[in-house]
Amino acid sequence: MKLLLRNIAKVHEAEIKLDGVTVIVGKNNTGKSTVGKSLFCLFHALGSVEKKINEQKARHTLEEIMQFVLTRSSKTSSQDSQHTERRLLRLGASHKMLEDILELYNNKKEITARQVCEIIFRMTHPDLKGTELPEITDEDVLGAAGIADYLNTSDEEVIRDIVSETFKQSFDSQVNSRNAPGVEGVIHAQIKGYDIKCSFIDDECSSVEAGLQLTNQAIFLDNPSLLDRLNASRFDYALPLWERLILEKIRISQDSKPEEGAVARVRSKNKLLSIYKVIDSAIAGSIVTSEGKLAFKEAGNSYSINLANLSYGVKTFVILKMLLERNILSPRDVLILDEPEIHLHPDWQILLAHAVVLLQKEFDLTVLVTTHSHFFVDAVDLFTRKYNRSDKAHFYVASQIQNSASFREVEGDLDAVYDEMSSAVDQLDRIRNSLP
Repeated sequence: MKLLLRNIAKVHEAEIKLDGVTVIVGKNNTGKSTVGKSLFCLFHALGSVEKKINEQKARHTLEEIMQFVLTRSSKTSSQDSQHTERRLLRLGASHKMLEDILELYNNKKEITARQVCEIIFRMTHPDLKGTELPEITDEDVLGAAGIADYLNTSDEEVIRDIVSETFKQSFDSQVNSRNAPGVEGVIHAQIKGYDIKCSFIDDECSSVEAGLQLTNQAIFLDNPSLLDRLNASRFDYALPLWERLILEKIRISQDSKPEEGAVARVRSKNKLLSIYKVIDSAIAGSIVTSEGKLAFKEAGNSYSINLANLSYGVKTFVILKMLLERNILSPRDVLILDEPEIHLHPDWQILLAHAVVLLQKEFDLTVLVTTHSHFFVDAVDLFTRKYNRSDKAHFYVASQIQNSASFREVEGDLDAVYDEMSSAVDQLDRIRNSLP
C-alpha cells in the first residue's frame, strides 16, 4: 500500500510506503501524527461502507414501514382490518415487506411512495386476489414518502458525509491545510493496484473515489491512559474518536459469549506464542475482574492492581495484550502507534519494537509508527533484519519547510535518521564545551 497526502492539515506533501513496518521520525510539529490520523480515518470511514449504508437504510425503512402500517390502521374504520394489519406486524410481515421493497429498489435503484404503498397493501390485505388493491389515497402516498426518501438517498452523498464527519472529528474540523487556504486537500491510497481517493475543500469532503472496498480495520494507539476509562462509570464522549472505538471494542469483547470468537482464538494461538513471550518479558500477567472492576494480575502475585494504577509503561503493553487476547486485532489489519516510546525505558522500547515486528510478520499487519527514539528505530531495523523482513521496513524523516511538513524516505543507510535525532546531542556538546 502507498499513502499520498497533499495539503492535509500540517502536511504539504507526503508519499509513504505501507507494506510492513513503516517508521516516521522527525521533530515535533512536522506532521507525523497527521499521516497516522489520515490513515486511520480513511479505513474507519470507508471500511465496509456500502454494507453500513445498506444496514442503516434497512433499519430506518423497517421503522418507517411499521409506523406507516400502525398509523394507517388506527385510521381504518374496520376493526377487523385493524386487527389483521397489527397481527401481521406481530408475525413479522413487516420484514417481508422490507424484503420486497428492497428487492424492487435494488432492481430499479429508485422507488416511489406509490410503489411502497402497493407492496404494503398487498401484504396487509391477504384477502385480495391477483392485482387487486384497495384505493391508494394522496394521504397514503404522503405517509409512505418517508420510506421512499430513505431508500432514494444518494449513497455517494452519504459516503461523502461519513468521510467528512470522520475527518472533522479527528482533525478538530481543520482538515485542509491552513497554509494553503482554498486549495484542495487530497488523501490518496493505492492498495493492490486499486485507488482510493478523498478530496477536501474547506474541511468538507468534496469527492470520494473508491475502486476497492476496504474490509480491514485501522487501530490508532496514542494514549496508554485510555485504559483508565474502562472502569469509568460513564462514557467520556470528549475522547478522540480512535480512543472511543478501542474502548468500545474492548467492552463488546467483555460481554461476548465464550463460544464467540473461539475459531479465531484457536487460529491465532500458535502465532501469539512468540509475541506473548516478548511481551511477558516486560510484564507477565493477565487482565482479571476484581471487585467488579478490570484489573491486572501480575504473574506470581496473589493480588491484582486496578488498571488506572498501572504505570504508563505497563499500560502500553497491557493494551497491546488485550487487543490480541480478545481478537480485536485481526490479520491484515492496520496498526498505528503514535510515539509509543514516550513512557518506556529504553529496554522496554526495544521489547516493544520486537513485539511490533513479530506482530507484523505473524499477522501480515500494516504497521505505522511515529517516534522520537533512536532506540526504537534501531530495534525495528535490527529485528526486521533478524526475521528477514528488511524489504517490509521503511523509514522516513519528517521536516518542516515554511510552516508545512514534507517527508523523505531513507533507504539502506539510516544515518539520515540518526542525524535527525542527534541534533540534541550536538546542542548539549556545545553547551558542555562552553562551560569553564
